[in-house]
Amino acid sequence: MPAYLSLVLKDTPKGVLVKHQLRIGYKGLGLLDPFIKLYFSKGFQADLEKHCHLEWHILARMLANEN
Repeated sequence: MPAYLSLVLKDTPKGVLVKHQLRIGYKGLGLLDPFIKLYFSKGFQADLEKHCHLEWHILARMLANEN
């Protein structure tokens, strides 16, 4: 199954801003996309978004402790 995670990192005066995007499915006419969307529902997307926000804060603390 095609899944792509894109991370964009940007330096800011307050630190690094991390933006993420998860794309699942095929570009163009994806015949399996309706079946993929049955599994990766809006609820799954919301849970994944919540998970990412928690993990980014943990990563920030870990990186801050490296200095």
